[in-house]
Amino acid sequence: MHILIPIFFNAPLGGLHLNAMSTALHCKKNGHDVTVVCKKGIFTEKLRKANINIINTNFNDSEYPLTVNKILELNRTKKIDIIHSHPFQSRKLTILLSRILDVPFFVTIHGRHTDNIETYIDKVEMVFTVSEGVKDFVKEHLTKKGLRKYFYKLLVVPNGVDMELFKRVNNSRFIDNTERFKISLVSRLDKDKEFIIDIFYKALRFAKNNFSQKVYWTIVGDGTLKEEMQRKVKEINNGDFVKFVGWKENNELLMEYIDSDVIIAPGRSALEGMSCGKPVIAIGSKAYIGLIDKENWLKGVYANFGGIGNKIEDYIEGSIENDIKRVIEDGLLRQELEELGPNLISQFYKEEEANSNLLRFFQMIRSNITKQKETNQEDLSEQISSYLIETNIKNTLLTQLTNKEIKIEVVCHDYENIEFAWYIFKENNVIQKIYYSSSNSINYKFNEPGKYRIRCFLRKEQASFSFLTKVINVKI
Repeated sequence: MHILIPIFFNAPLGGLHLNAMSTALHCKKNGHDVTVVCKKGIFTEKLRKANINIINTNFNDSEYPLTVNKILELNRTKKIDIIHSHPFQSRKLTILLSRILDVPFFVTIHGRHTDNIETYIDKVEMVFTVSEGVKDFVKEHLTKKGLRKYFYKLLVVPNGVDMELFKRVNNSRFIDNTERFKISLVSRLDKDKEFIIDIFYKALRFAKNNFSQKVYWTIVGDGTLKEEMQRKVKEINNGDFVKFVGWKENNELLMEYIDSDVIIAPGRSALEGMSCGKPVIAIGSKAYIGLIDKENWLKGVYANFGGIGNKIEDYIEGSIENDIKRVIEDGLLRQELEELGPNLISQFYKEEEANSNLLRFFQMIRSNITKQKETNQEDLSEQISSYLIETNIKNTLLTQLTNKEIKIEVVCHDYENIEFAWYIFKENNVIQKIYYSSSNSINYKFNEPGKYRIRCFLRKEQASFSFLTKVINVKI
C-alpha cells in the first residue's frame, strides 16, 4: 500500500510534525510505501534521514499545477492507495488529489478548529480526532450545519508516546531548605502558544516571590516569541534561575524530562513528561488543565491536555500558583504522580497502538482500483483551475428582503478577476438567466409562489465553477 501524507505547517517543528512522522515511520516499518508532501525546511531533512519519500510544495495556488503533476508522475510509477491529510492547506490539496486520483482520503483534526469540515464530510472516509473533547467540538459544529448523519465518520485516535524512549527513571528529588527544584516549560514559543506563555509568567512571578533561589527554570523550545520571552523573563526576575535551551528531540529531550522535577507542557509534551514519571502541569493553547493527578487526569485526556477551551476566559486566577505550591511542598504527592503518569500513558497513549489503529483503517478502506486513472494535461489544468475557484468561496448568503424578494451573495476570499452569473430555477426549469458581471450578489423578485433554486456561476479567465443553492419556498 502506498500512503500519501500531505502536511501544511507554519512553525518549522512541533507536535503536528511529530504526529505525521510517527505515522509515516510506522507505515514504513510495516512494509508500506509512504510519501510526505510538505514545505522545504528542517522537517524535510528529518524525513530524508528517515528514508521517507518527499514532495516539496508551499501549497500556494500558483504551485498547484506543478505539485499535482509531480504527484501524478509518482502515482504512475507507484500507485497511491490512500491519502491521510492534516488540516488547512494540506487538506485543500488532498480533496483535489482525491478527485483526480480517485482514491479515498482521511483527515486528522488536532485541536479546537473545524477546518471547514462541512464542505467535505460527505467525501472523506473518516475523520480522526486526537481526543474526545476535539471530537465533541467537531460534532457540535456538524450539528449546527445539519450534518449529524455523518457522526459515524468521527473516531478518536490519540497522539501516541514512544514508551521505549520516554520511560520512567527513579531519580526524583525532594525539596528541603537547601535543595533547588527544577521546573521545565516544554513548548513551542510561537503566537499560537501565547496563552501558555502568559500563564508561565504568572508561575515565574509566584516562584520568585515564594520560593526565592529554590526554584529554577528551563525553557525547552523555540519559536518566534523567544526573544520577547527572554526580555519579559528579565523584567520579572532579572533572568536569574531561567535557562533557555532551545528545541530538543529524542534523547536530548528525554534528558531534559529526566532532569526536571516538574513539567509544564501542552499535548504531546505533557504525555511524554508523564511517561517519564514526572509531575505534569498540563496547559494547552486553549485551556489550563492543571496538575495531572487522580482527580483530573480524565479531564486532561478529554481535552488533549489543553487543546479544548476558551483560554483566559476559562482560567481561574491562582490555579498555576496553587499547583506549583502543592507539588513543591508535597513529596508524597510527587511519589503518587510518578506512578500515575506512566500508568496513564500505558493504558491510553502507546504509540504502537495508535498507529496500528490508523493502519488498520487504511487497510480496510484502501482503494481496490488497480487501473490507473488517466487525465490529459488540458483536462487537468481545467480541473485545477475550477477547484481553486471553488475553494475561493467562503460562504453563500441568502437574505429575505420581503415576502417576494431575496438577496443572494457569494462571499469569496479574493474577488480579483472573478465574474458571477445566475440561473433562476422554478422546479426544474430555468425561468431567467442573469449573465456574467463583476457583482457578487443579486436581488431577485419572485412573481408567483413555488419552489425555487438559484445556480451560481463563478468564472475566472477560462475556468469556471457553479453550484445550486438550497430550495427557496416562496409564498405570496
